[in-house]
Amino acid sequence: MALPYKTFPDTNAGFTARKRFWLSDEGLELIAGFRREGETIEEIVHGRIGISDTTWRGWLAGSEGLREAISQTDEYVNCLVERAL
Repeated sequence: MALPYKTFPDTNAGFTARKRFWLSDEGLELIAGFRREGETIEEIVHGRIGISDTTWRGWLAGSEGLREAISQTDEYVNCLVERAL
């Protein structure tokens, strides 16, 4: 599994900083890049970001930018596969 990109303390302040970072433009670009490199959502959520599935679902529900980043990345990867065929 991938190593975490960035570490945060296991405190409320650390959780807030983690969420702020990963939902920023920089964090969303990194997530899209990880997907383009073939990492699964699970690898990103647990290995890179270091959050639970429940937290991830909450972030997805509350962030249009995150949903867009995941959607665009999936479309990009699908397009590459179609071209390879």
